[in-house]
Amino acid sequence: MTKNYLSYLIISVILFFSCSQSPFYEMAKRTPDKMEGIKASKPKITSFVMKNSICIEWESNRLAKEYILYRDENINGNFTDVAYKGGGLSVNDIPPKLNQIYYYKLAIKFDTWESEKSNYVTGVATSLTKDPSEPNDTDKTPKEITVGYADSNLYYFTDDKEDTYEDKDFYCIKISPASTVKVFVSYKNTVNKSR
Repeated sequence: MTKNYLSYLIISVILFFSCSQSPFYEMAKRTPDKMEGIKASKPKITSFVMKNSICIEWESNRLAKEYILYRDENINGNFTDVAYKGGGLSVNDIPPKLNQIYYYKLAIKFDTWESEKSNYVTGVATSLTKDPSEPNDTDKTPKEITVGYADSNLYYFTDDKEDTYEDKDFYCIKISPASTVKVFVSYKNTVNKSR
């Protein structure tokens, strides 16, 4: 009788676990409760790839419900302007003003709470794009200026010495002995705070 009762008990326990979700399933599915000090990783930013936009990408977090990318014109700003909100891992942001440096911070949204914002990254949107490889990119292959002037997109932008975007073009002028040549280089600054 006791043996029979024991076998019924074992069968009931097996049926209970096979008919209901395992308690371990719920534990594995749970996102962590709000924790202090959880900070999003710094995103990667690229300027001068697409006209008038800034390309930003970030790493995936397996517990993230969505990502929130904040934008500010001021490095010490409040970062309340949302440039992107969603489940993607990149965005081509078209900011409100061209030729203006913008600062971005990323936050991760979990079930009921948001992580601390990441450290900032810097980008600029401009009509200039990174030049493809040109013949006169090195001083070994300068472009000869014969008459008039040479016009080229030259730019230099630095993201706090972490990302540098620059274009160098080399030119040469042939001159005969005992002649003089006047050379004038004009630079138009189209990006705020660039040099």
